[in-house]
Amino acid sequence: MIYPQIPQFSIDRKLLSSIIHESRKKYPKETGGILAGHMESGIVEIAFVTGPGPKAVHGRTSFLRDGEYCQKQLDKVFERTNGTIDYLGEWHSHPFDIGPSRRDKDSLREIAIDAKYAISTPLMGLCIKKGAHWHFECYFTTGATFAKMTQLHRFA
Repeated sequence: MIYPQIPQFSIDRKLLSSIIHESRKKYPKETGGILAGHMESGIVEIAFVTGPGPKAVHGRTSFLRDGEYCQKQLDKVFERTNGTIDYLGEWHSHPFDIGPSRRDKDSLREIAIDAKYAISTPLMGLCIKKGAHWHFECYFTTGATFAKMTQLHRFA
C-alpha cells in the first residue's frame, strides 16, 4: 500500500476501546499488538486489532509483542475476509505523555524495508496517556517521511 499524501484513518469505536482497555490494564508498562485493515476511498480503515499475546514482554519504556500469537490472529482474519483485511502495522501504548520515540520511528522504517512484512508504508498507532485520559494517534512512514495521520470521525 502506498499513500499519495498524508492519509486519513478511521477506526471503529469498539476497536479503539479495546486498545485503550489493554493500555489501561498494563499501565504503567507498555503493551500493544498489530493493526489490520484496508484502504477505502483514500481512507485507511483499521478494521482489526490484536492484543499483545500471552508471551509478550512489557516494560516501562519498551514492548515486544508475541509474534507467533499476533501472526496467527492476522492469518485467521485474512482467511476469513478472503484477503480484504491485511496487515497495516503496529500499535503500542505510551504510559506517559510522549509521542513517537526515535526507536518507534526506526522500527517503523525497518518494517517498511523488511520483505517479510510486505508493506512499504506501514502504520504505527500510539495509545498515549495524557493526564487522566488515553488518546490514540496514528503515524505512517514511506521510509524518508514519518508523519502523523488525521483521524476521520464517522458517525453512524
